[in-house]
Amino acid sequence: MDAPVQAEPEQAVLDTVENQDVQVPAKPGLRNLFAQLTRSEPGQGKQQAQERALRERIRVPVAGAFPIAVVSAKSGVGKTAVVEALGSIFAEARDDRVIAVDVDTGDLAHRLGHRNSSGLEVFGHADYAHSDWQIKRDDVVKAFSMLRKRYSVLLVDCGKTLKSNVSEAVLLESEALVLVTNTSIDAIRKTRSRLDWLGSNGYQKLTESATLVINHTEQRKPRAWVGRELRELSDRFASERVVELPFDRHVHDDKEIVPSRLSQDSRRRYLEMAAALADLFPGTRH
Repeated sequence: MDAPVQAEPEQAVLDTVENQDVQVPAKPGLRNLFAQLTRSEPGQGKQQAQERALRERIRVPVAGAFPIAVVSAKSGVGKTAVVEALGSIFAEARDDRVIAVDVDTGDLAHRLGHRNSSGLEVFGHADYAHSDWQIKRDDVVKAFSMLRKRYSVLLVDCGKTLKSNVSEAVLLESEALVLVTNTSIDAIRKTRSRLDWLGSNGYQKLTESATLVINHTEQRKPRAWVGRELRELSDRFASERVVELPFDRHVHDDKEIVPSRLSQDSRRRYLEMAAALADLFPGTRH
């Protein structure tokens, strides 16, 4: 008797999405968020009102799906953590489905499984290290074809190499672009080169509305000359699309990122970033 044929890793991942139940359980994070917002304390009323306004922008309806490519030019800048935290902010605020698509090394899928406590779902192959499978352009096209029917916001954790068929497929599918750097001079300069390459290789429309994330992955302050490099890079983006994320110990705990456990400053910056991206939804662009 022949042994049963096992599904290929990529097909198994795609089948998970194809057969997924569209009934989503209530998000406990929303209940916790409502409780926090209704417990007003002296001096917090204005801040709470501002955060509510940001969430209203984040939850605006979107026709179809809105894929966001998140890229970095260097390892260690916190790109995957940005995808997780930003996706969790979107998932908590919205009443529909939000997914993070892992086309990098599988770290996101390995960390979170298929769904985190904020309601962010994850699509990817978590066991790249023990598999010979490599994602291909056709896999990306097929995955997006299915995901667009089920999700409103798609955050794509991209690989560092953009000169590939896979990256080209992701960028062609994407409606928005987020570039992540930390405060190392190497990362800043490589990010500038990455922006130049994107602009001269057919992705100018994405770069014109791109968001720059300056992620402080260390507690120490950058040197003054690094600050000058950052300002030169930031000047290439619209001011409302430059987000500086402070060092946050919760992000570096190597555990699931929960928005309510972020520092007040971090959470506010992620809310502002998500709101600015939501402003790009078709029909809401300013």
